[in-house]
Amino acid sequence: MLLLLSVALAVLSGLIGWRLVTSARTGVIRYGSYELRRSASALFWLVIIVEGLCFALATGVLIATTLPSYIYL
Repeated sequence: MLLLLSVALAVLSGLIGWRLVTSARTGVIRYGSYELRRSASALFWLVIIVEGLCFALATGVLIATTLPSYIYL
């Protein structure tokens, strides 16, 4: 179950990163009627931070699912 959560977080991380990278080209992030205009460098750092957090969370969940099986061996 937690392994599935880890895979889902990795996929979500990729989707968020893809959305932010494609938005960084125009400098505008749009979600419905909400629009955020930022410089390309600000969006780049936003991508780095969000991707890093999602990757760290997915890695932590993956380690938490596999580590107990090695401890009990």
